Amino acid sequence: MTKYKKDTTNLELYKQAFLEITSRHQNYVQIFTDGSKVDEKVAAAAVSSVAPNSPFSCRLRDHCSVYTAELQAILFALKQAYQSQERKFMIFFRLTIRFTSARKIKN
Repeated sequence: MTKYKKDTTNLELYKQAFLEITSRHQNYVQIFTDGSKVDEKVAAAAVSSVAPNSPFSCRLRDHCSVYTAELQAILFALKQAYQSQERKFMIFFRLTIRFTSARKIKN
């Protein structure tokens, strides 16, 4: 799905690509992540398909960046995978935000 430009790609194309990927990996646990900042409020979360009512989430300190929130969400996803009895996982996240986060940390 990274080959599509978000600004110019029809939402239906993303849906179709997502369904194609998940249909090829039906026995994988899906984990979705999100980190966000609205005004000064910052939060991170990850939720899995095997425990949708038990997400890992937290409110971060107001001074944290959205990059910190995005990376915290990835850590939550990895923690869910590590603690699970399952062994196959697909972690879904917004790639451009994550690469930007990784570059910020490196610098």
